[in-house]
Amino acid sequence: MNISKLIQSLNRAKKLRKALPFHQESIGGISVPDTELPEVLLMAKTLFKVFKQYKFKILINHWGEILIEEPNRGIKILLSIGYFERDENAQFIEQQLALAPYFDSDTCKLSSHDLQVRIKPARPYTKWRYYFTQRYR
Repeated sequence: MNISKLIQSLNRAKKLRKALPFHQESIGGISVPDTELPEVLLMAKTLFKVFKQYKFKILINHWGEILIEEPNRGIKILLSIGYFERDENAQFIEQQLALAPYFDSDTCKLSSHDLQVRIKPARPYTKWRYYFTQRYR
């Protein structure tokens, strides 16, 4: 599949992604506001070009979930782009709660406002890996 058809399928899936909060599972893909979508799609197009150069297979389902298949061993990888909470934030909050009988919300930031590209193998009990963050807002 060529890259322009991949971008078109991401645009078509944009309408369905509004129903994702009601889905039973968390589904990766591009989760950004509509105003930021054109710029993020340009970044995704660049990523897809690099993956195609190294012979990765890129699949996008009707929900907009991006699945990348490694060419040699056939390992499937989920790709997700958006604003996500980091695991470090949750661990920091747990530490703060263990140290104090009350929770001081000024000592930690719950949202990072960083655009994140994250990947994980498509199998159970794996963690997301954050390979790129950019100050976006």
